Amino acid sequence: MPEQTCNDKMISQAGVNKVAARKFRAVLADVRGHGLELMVTQVLRPVSVQRKLYCAGRSDTYLRAAGLSYEEISAARKAGYLAKDDVLTGTLNSMHCKGLAMDVVPLVNGVVTWDAACTTWVVYGSAVKAHGLTWGGAWRSLRDLPHCEWRG
Repeated sequence: MPEQTCNDKMISQAGVNKVAARKFRAVLADVRGHGLELMVTQVLRPVSVQRKLYCAGRSDTYLRAAGLSYEEISAARKAGYLAKDDVLTGTLNSMHCKGLAMDVVPLVNGVVTWDAACTTWVVYGSAVKAHGLTWGGAWRSLRDLPHCEWRG
């Protein structure tokens, strides 16, 4: 049996929705069919990590009003998620926490690059939409090109 790829391992984790996983694999296959390669960076994300991400770009006062404890805020700040940073996420309730989202990064000649050509994201976004997923690159605010999610 062939060794499982990094992408397959990420998508096959326990807790990832089976229908979403099938759609994620189909998106990756479609993109490969266009001669592009993507590496999955995240599918399932623990709620504790999501709460840390939410701390970036927000004041302690704002976070307390949103329901985060002093301990959570302190841990997030120690981990580098600072109020002065850019906002990284718009929600405490990410689809990643439910196993319904996938983030990717393009590979160019086998090397991770965040500076991929615009056409890479257009191909990815088209494949995402073709498989009934929502693409973060189409969002009006906090556009998230690497993100897609299945809303069932």
